[in-house]
Amino acid sequence: VVAVTDSMTRALNRNSYEMQIAHLENYPADCRKLWITVCDVNFLKLINDNYGHRKGDDAIIRCVDVIISVIGKKGRVYRTGGDEFVCMTSSDITDKLKEAIALEAQNYKGYPFSVAVGASCYHAAEDGSEPNIKVILERSDKEMYKDKDRIKKEMSGMM
Repeated sequence: VVAVTDSMTRALNRNSYEMQIAHLENYPADCRKLWITVCDVNFLKLINDNYGHRKGDDAIIRCVDVIISVIGKKGRVYRTGGDEFVCMTSSDITDKLKEAIALEAQNYKGYPFSVAVGASCYHAAEDGSEPNIKVILERSDKEMYKDKDRIKKEMSGMM
């Protein structure tokens, strides 16, 4: 039996994610109503180096807890890397997610808490008649990096 959940975060694991991506590559029509949201914990190296790996793990767990609280049963959350998560939902959750992250960040637990978020979906005008999950993921990733840059600029004076 192949494990499908990540033991630390309770999110679906990388293996489960890869199987879902393979499915979406084989059945591109399933991408038509799908939103892909990419989330990445900010300042994880700083947290690990200055506050310890236990706090770093805590930041990762807080991130997934916020994501799951926003998505509930309306989507899937995959841990795709150390502090990276991909969400698959039927609607855009960006605003609700950013709001929930900002609320959680106010709950100071001894280290800076921040998460970059980027989302995208299939755009017929840009993507053509056939959705491509890799293109949608790339666009989500680009949006997440834009958010990460914005957050770093905002926080540069505070750290």
